[in-house]
Amino acid sequence: MSCVIEKAKVFFDNIIGEYIVGSTAYGMNINTDNYVSDEDIKAIAIMPIKEILTLHEPADTLTLHPEDFNDELLSMANLQEPTDFEVYTLKKFMKLAKDCNPTIIEMLFVEDKFIRKTSPYAEILRSNRHLFLSKKSIKTFGGYAMQQLVRIKHAL
Repeated sequence: MSCVIEKAKVFFDNIIGEYIVGSTAYGMNINTDNYVSDEDIKAIAIMPIKEILTLHEPADTLTLHPEDFNDELLSMANLQEPTDFEVYTLKKFMKLAKDCNPTIIEMLFVEDKFIRKTSPYAEILRSNRHLFLSKKSIKTFGGYAMQQLVRIKHAL
């Protein structure tokens, strides 16, 4: 088993919450003859103690892009098609949520129909999602919006 598959297995086996985010969650996905938007998925995992108490720096994020998937990874992720899939450890998730990271806050506020997997732990996070919102979100969401405008401008 390759290192990527082993790392992915540890993350996938410990997911507590998994969400469809991005254009699909906002109803802005494109479905034409020429282009179909993929479903971006983000998740939270509570890692086993042996992954945390180690002499090396433990991994805090698993990031997979469509080209990274093979049949084994698709099966582990319970997917039919490859997509962008990102899993954060709970520790990394909490750090980013505390900093009002827009893509992390998005996970807490998706509609229920975009929840692929949940657990009592994930429900505690979602039921307390208001605690992650602060005045800092004005700056982080504003900065994110500006980045998107710059990307659109350069794409045109």
